[in-house]
Amino acid sequence: MHDLAADLVPAADVHHAGVHYTDVPVRCRGNGEFHPKLVVIAGPERAIVSIGSGNVTASGWHHNGELWTTLAADSGEWPDTFHELADWLLELPRFLYIDRFGAGRIAAAAATLTRHPARSTGPRLVHNLHTPITEQLPAPTGQVTDLLFASPFVDRQAAALRRLSTHFAAEQITFAVTANATADPDVMVTWADEGGADLYAIADTRYYHGKLVQWSDGDGTHALVGSANTTAAAMLRTTGDKHGNCELALLCQIGDGDLAPPLGESLDDADAVRKIVAEPQPETARDPETPRLLRAILDGSGVLVTVVADSPGAIRDLLLENQEPHALTLTGSDERVHRLRAEVTDTGGSLCHVALNDGSMIGPVRVTDPIAVVIRPGTVSPLEDHHLTDVLGDRRLSERLFEALKKLAAVRPTAPDASRAGTGQESGEWRQAAERTVGSALVRLALGYAAITGTAEGSDEGFDAGDVVDETDNDDDGIDLFDDEDEHDTGLGDPLTASGDPVTGFLTDPVTAARLARRIDTLLPQTPEWHTGALLALLRVAFLVAAGGGWPTLDQFVSVLLRVAEATPEDDDVKEARNAAVLVGLAILASEVTGWDDTTDAIVDAFERCQALAAVDPADIDNERVTHYCADLHIGFGVTLTADSLIDASPYLLTSSLVERAIESIGTEYRDLTLAAPRLLRIRSGGNPYGAAMRLLTRVAHLAPVAVYATSTRGQVYAVWQPKILTLQRYAANGNPITGSRHRLAVGPGAHIEASPPGTFETWRGSLPADLADQLRQANLLSHATPA
Repeated sequence: MHDLAADLVPAADVHHAGVHYTDVPVRCRGNGEFHPKLVVIAGPERAIVSIGSGNVTASGWHHNGELWTTLAADSGEWPDTFHELADWLLELPRFLYIDRFGAGRIAAAAATLTRHPARSTGPRLVHNLHTPITEQLPAPTGQVTDLLFASPFVDRQAAALRRLSTHFAAEQITFAVTANATADPDVMVTWADEGGADLYAIADTRYYHGKLVQWSDGDGTHALVGSANTTAAAMLRTTGDKHGNCELALLCQIGDGDLAPPLGESLDDADAVRKIVAEPQPETARDPETPRLLRAILDGSGVLVTVVADSPGAIRDLLLENQEPHALTLTGSDERVHRLRAEVTDTGGSLCHVALNDGSMIGPVRVTDPIAVVIRPGTVSPLEDHHLTDVLGDRRLSERLFEALKKLAAVRPTAPDASRAGTGQESGEWRQAAERTVGSALVRLALGYAAITGTAEGSDEGFDAGDVVDETDNDDDGIDLFDDEDEHDTGLGDPLTASGDPVTGFLTDPVTAARLARRIDTLLPQTPEWHTGALLALLRVAFLVAAGGGWPTLDQFVSVLLRVAEATPEDDDVKEARNAAVLVGLAILASEVTGWDDTTDAIVDAFERCQALAAVDPADIDNERVTHYCADLHIGFGVTLTADSLIDASPYLLTSSLVERAIESIGTEYRDLTLAAPRLLRIRSGGNPYGAAMRLLTRVAHLAPVAVYATSTRGQVYAVWQPKILTLQRYAANGNPITGSRHRLAVGPGAHIEASPPGTFETWRGSLPADLADQLRQANLLSHATPA
């Protein structure tokens, strides 16, 4: 569940909502913020409940200073707090703008918390659906000796602070101020002076997002931990009040514990406070009347839309991405919440808007698939529950993985616009269909999403205090509510291998490596009709098996790689993944080549075929996907398979010709060997240029058509070998053409190094005939710098 906040969460960045999890957008009817931070994990016999301050973002769960209270219980110790929480969940929809499907999912979650009777007393649940939080706090037992507040938000008049201070009447009051807190420095200092309170900076470089009211009295130390900041909207109003937030917290008795953040320097005046708090922002104008699109959900043969608006008469059409408008018909209303239906076929996860009569659009949201989000997705792939290393090392799990690969192979996208199908313009549609079939983990493995990174979020320097107004506090921490942890992983390896890398395991367990290699071999005959995405998943596993020595030679690995190279990517998303995977495959082959001029090396031939079939432009390489595909391969193949080495070598691997690579192999044996044209080698000889030209031409004859231009102080010779035809052109030492000839040879030029070749069928004096020179240039066998 999350506050609608349509202007803060770009729907286009939300990849899994409505397909892989139930997205429940809501808005408080009083136009406050829906602010609880709650996690419920429930099974038949156990449950875990966490209530705290962290938003479901990378910052909220990994970087900020946050506070949580966690309750874990089995059926024998079920706390009454679980039942109190279930009651709160069931009552929530009365105070929110919410669609029926979302309310039903909340009710289903609540039911998991009441499946066992209460058998123990847990912390007291505190919320503000009916009663302000300040009116629910217990009276102190005796004198309060110490009162501490920590909150990144304080209302402009410090009204909540004054009310809480009066309630507890503590001997000592402390407020812990985080960097970038939203507070008025002058008001804070005035409050501190009035009540004899002390202000301290939190001694932590992180943004301290936790909300804490902690006090000590005759009964020990108590803490209010949850979502409520020390603001009027959170502490002094109910959810039903105008501009009242919806808040949730737990009242905990912590004995002699202390949840206070580390305190640093004392803030003795407004200037000291001003140095660490956020700049005051102008009040944001509220616009509760603006229509909001809550949800679009698949419903039989149509799409059911839920809109919050003053009147359904203002709502006109449903606009699905890249489709014509579809008329909406009203099916029912609940005050400002209206349900409308469009008779149109769509797929879960696609984007849609709703058009109003005035021509404006509301949304977008992603279309929800009610079946996919209720039935757990991805159960056919063991990667949903196990690390890749564990799956590959276990015979039973690896067999499940290969069965999932076969299911993945049959997945085909359903393009909303049939005219765009197969054009590459329907990018990402195969991924959505595939995730619904086998789960997201195997699809990430196939397409290289596991290592796609964004900038890693540190402390919340991007926090926008401008979202805060006097009447309410919105402490969403500057990161989209739907951060995808896979897209922010900054590790160079594959997060799916977190329990260890498979390559090392294969090198120490060659039996398992060989077993997986044989299993891949059995799949190869089935792969001609496989979708490219499934082939990529198979290739990703084959990379690891090959690096771990699963195959005695790379012949079978080459078969998998060639299958991917010759496949036609069905959309841009798959194409980017295929390009990166082919680059890694070429690097593996290159690491095994001992000499590019070796005419008997099958790997050289495989490299050439793969490079030609794939035809990848180095400019189209996604470096982050390369990082995914090459993860751990350097363990088996050496440092040339590290990400940095691969990315640096990508132009060479993807575009170099065999002639260029052969020159690299034999360059140390020949003086001043260079490439003068794509298929023309140039050398300098210390003796007879004819013998030097013919010896080198013999060495590279298997690369035919190929040419050699040899120069020396005794003259110059240009020799061209095209199968069965040898062309010779002789020049004087000054470059003047002397004579030339063409010969038909039954075998290569190697037998004619010392003497003139037989089979002469054409001769001339002077330079090459013009028509022959043109033919040789067009065949990349002659450069303009070579005398003709």
